[in-house]
Amino acid sequence: MAANIPKVPFLRPELPPIEAIEEYFAASRDAGRYSNGGPCHQLLAARSSRLLGARPVVPVSSGSTALIAGLVAVAGAPRGRRTEVLLPSFTFAACAASAVIAGFQPVFCDVDEAGWHLCPDGLERALRARRGRVAAILACSACGTPVPGEQARAWRRLADDAGVPLVVDSAAGLGACADDAAADAEVFSLHATKPLAVGEGGLVALRVEETAGRVRLFVNHGLDADGRAVMVGLNGKLDEWHSATALAGLDRLEATLATRRTLAARMRVALADYNVSFQRDAEQSGTQFVPVTTSSYAARAAVLAVGQRSGVELRTYFSPPLHRMPAYSHCERAGDLAVSDRLAETIVSLPMANDMIEEEFARIVDCVTVALPMHDAKAA
Repeated sequence: MAANIPKVPFLRPELPPIEAIEEYFAASRDAGRYSNGGPCHQLLAARSSRLLGARPVVPVSSGSTALIAGLVAVAGAPRGRRTEVLLPSFTFAACAASAVIAGFQPVFCDVDEAGWHLCPDGLERALRARRGRVAAILACSACGTPVPGEQARAWRRLADDAGVPLVVDSAAGLGACADDAAADAEVFSLHATKPLAVGEGGLVALRVEETAGRVRLFVNHGLDADGRAVMVGLNGKLDEWHSATALAGLDRLEATLATRRTLAARMRVALADYNVSFQRDAEQSGTQFVPVTTSSYAARAAVLAVGQRSGVELRTYFSPPLHRMPAYSHCERAGDLAVSDRLAETIVSLPMANDMIEEEFARIVDCVTVALPMHDAKAA
């Protein structure tokens, strides 16, 4: 890489303008409330509920807190033999960590080939083989891409048949075109790198108000209105400044998603003739980044090498998968996880930014076009 060529970062977070944040935060300042459910927090809960199909929504301090709180609220604590949470291995480490922190044992399942979401057939086999041991299912909207309605309904049916709750981690999927009625708890991240960039923060969307009440208790030290600890909890509240930032971000979320989806669509067109594949329904994604798969580990290495030489920062989410990571390699597996391993060997994540310029776009595309042959050339 030439010293005078600027680096193309994998992500370039963009917070709302300070003036836009301050317009909301003024209400908190006027009320003298900077946390504990102030006016910005309440407005964020209401607006998020409208965005998410009128479900009750609880803003919390991070996406990880959202996962833990959602799991605790719908599954409670381990009971008897029900100590396991079924989840995909091809996902971010926070999913497995949330299960462990909530007191459960992660059991890794495989994902489907096209969408990279928890495979219903494998999930059904795991529930049958582990009958009486499973406390919850923790599925994921991989890479912020919505789960097809038929697949989400299959998860719901399997959860109901097994008598266990369903949690869905849609960390990067806020604003995605999703069939969101399936989950008992669906969680979203407001991390600085997400399309709705706040810094830190999360949202928990629940099916019923009673469960939302348990989330609110859990993230407020388990304290009820009388200040009594009625459950074990933690401090997971979202403060007023971050709530104000989220509100300002919501004002421009539609435009942000449109910009990112347009850029991603252009990348897919530019790479259509090359030996890469795209996630099913990627056009509906929240588009935190643009994941593609190559034909082999060696092909991915070639793409990464071009990126390193040209100053384009590429990543390999989610490689290695969780069952190959030191912290979770001892956890049980439901099946051989062949799809997860194959995806992890071939996936490469291309950069995304709201303010990407044409020169950056061209350099990102070149990482693939320089490294890989065209489909027709390879076939010949």
